[in-house]
Amino acid sequence: MRMFSELLAHGDADERAATPPDSMSPFFAGGMEKRLHSIVTLASPMNGTTAYDMFEDPGFDPAGVKVPRWSKVLAKMMSLGTGPRPDGRDLRDYAGWDMHLDRARELNERMKPLAGVYYFSVPCSATVRKTDGTYQPKRGIEPLFAARSRQIGVYSGATAKGMPVDESWRENDGLVNTLSATAPAGAPSKPLDRENIERGLWNIFPAVDGDHMWLQGGLLHKHDIRPFYLDLLTMISRTARHPSEIE
Repeated sequence: MRMFSELLAHGDADERAATPPDSMSPFFAGGMEKRLHSIVTLASPMNGTTAYDMFEDPGFDPAGVKVPRWSKVLAKMMSLGTGPRPDGRDLRDYAGWDMHLDRARELNERMKPLAGVYYFSVPCSATVRKTDGTYQPKRGIEPLFAARSRQIGVYSGATAKGMPVDESWRENDGLVNTLSATAPAGAPSKPLDRENIERGLWNIFPAVDGDHMWLQGGLLHKHDIRPFYLDLLTMISRTARHPSEIE
């Protein structure tokens, strides 16, 4: 959604340069930011997730993290079919490309908040901090996420380009670091204040006590998510612009 908004607002210079004007979609011309009212991210890895980087850090051994055997099996099942396929696509066309912290940072440098748009983020946390500074999954986390949550919860190191990954990245929802789901690094942000919701910056919800599937109603552990979305949409509706402001 953030890339969609970026293209609406600014289009794409490479697309304009490579496409004859009479056959180019207006989508790549830009200038349509007034069609956007608000953007909501839900447990979104806006700064990437160490669930990818830790497997490429030579100083860390994910397999050495003690996890129940059943959770290892489920973690392997979850990763089946998620890698690139030999179908000719560029590796950058896969979501996994942008999940790495270095590449997410490159995207964030391109995609800046638009002054007239309301931004909301909803991070999740399904872990608890231990006295040694590591995090472990709470009871009730989706079984598919248990192993990965433990690995993220102890990882610290550095990315391929040398970006340090400290303890602040350990809290997680089973797949995404809670820190990553708050706001893009370097973007203006503040904790959600329902009485003073501002445009052009990220209004950050308090972290939801739930795993990565909580906002979808759960996977194996089902629950009613309707009250959450009713509250969210009611709040957003109060910021609605007058039709005369929309082109």
